[in-house]
Amino acid sequence: MRRSRPGPRIPAAIFIAEDRQKAYAALQASTRAEDKQIFADLQKEIGALKENVFAGIQIPRDRIPGE
Repeated sequence: MRRSRPGPRIPAAIFIAEDRQKAYAALQASTRAEDKQIFADLQKEIGALKENVFAGIQIPRDRIPGE
């Protein structure tokens, strides 16, 4: 059972590198069925991260470089 936090929702911010943004736009514009499926999967995962920032694999803080 998922609990929701009380209070107003904060808009999600997504940061993406320029080269990946171009690839994402190309997937979105593609007519190939495989590309459409990849784009749909990406949209699904982005939505999951917007709902729960802790979704996915958690990396311990001591393994994240300072820079």
